[in-house]
Amino acid sequence: MPTKLGEYVRAMRLEAELSLRALGAEIGVSFTSLSAMESGKRGVPRKYRKPLSEALRMTPKEQTEFARLWDLDMDARESAK
Repeated sequence: MPTKLGEYVRAMRLEAELSLRALGAEIGVSFTSLSAMESGKRGVPRKYRKPLSEALRMTPKEQTEFARLWDLDMDARESAK
């Protein structure tokens, strides 16, 4: 089931008119891994936060929302363990 974070990344990617392959290539991750992040099957690793925000050309407000959703996602994944 998609997470709010995954939905946000997908929405930003579509707004930037980037395919999974193009964004994955830009940030150094396979398109299948990026798809898993968007679908909620996998979390967004910390090392991809900055590359994603840069590749998606997020505004400061969008970066703040991205960070908030990332924190919520990490908390949810930790409590699910």
